[in-house]
Amino acid sequence: MKRLHALFRGRVQGVNFRRHVGNLASDRGLCGRVRNLTDGTVEMIVEGDEGSLQALVGDLKSSPPPIRVDEVQESWSDAEGGIVGFKIVR
Repeated sequence: MKRLHALFRGRVQGVNFRRHVGNLASDRGLCGRVRNLTDGTVEMIVEGDEGSLQALVGDLKSSPPPIRVDEVQESWSDAEGGIVGFKIVR
């Protein structure tokens, strides 16, 4: 099990990107959270099977308009556990 901390840059705020992340993560049975940051990026912390996490990032990079992901900064580590479900933070 792995933990992925990712920052998304592009047109990712004000376009339902967090909801899109939540839906895709929940469909894959992943646990974590997603939130907007004040600099216009979106932060995602998610845990699960490495293959599922990589597939999630791939799907998010090719999100449908009006979402546009220009850059993803990824940081990987071993899962810490203790996360239940997926939360969209306001």
